[in-house]
Amino acid sequence: VELLLGARDPARLERMLAELVAVGRVSSTAGALWFAARMTLEGLVGAMLVAGAGLWLAGRERRAAALSALALVLALTTVNLVVFYFDQFSTILTAGVQFLLLVGTLRYRRRFLQHASA
Repeated sequence: VELLLGARDPARLERMLAELVAVGRVSSTAGALWFAARMTLEGLVGAMLVAGAGLWLAGRERRAAALSALALVLALTTVNLVVFYFDQFSTILTAGVQFLLLVGTLRYRRRFLQHASA
């Protein structure tokens, strides 16, 4: 959200980028593009997970399970690769939790939702 708001105000965006360079998060133009890709992917997956939770609360379990599983697969196969590029191994615990959630979601689908359609 902060990056989106910064895009409207060039001075704010410049301060944010200067801070990222100062702390070593971004070291080149390509690094800034990768960081933007990371933020975009994390935001997309986060929005998908929130939508999945909303669908689950609304009682649309099949769609919720499908969307949540897709979001977790994207997080594990795409987002975490970009995060590993920036933070190396600090995201291993997060990836482990995401994997366990994916396995739980798939087990839930197989156990409770497959029999409901029969």
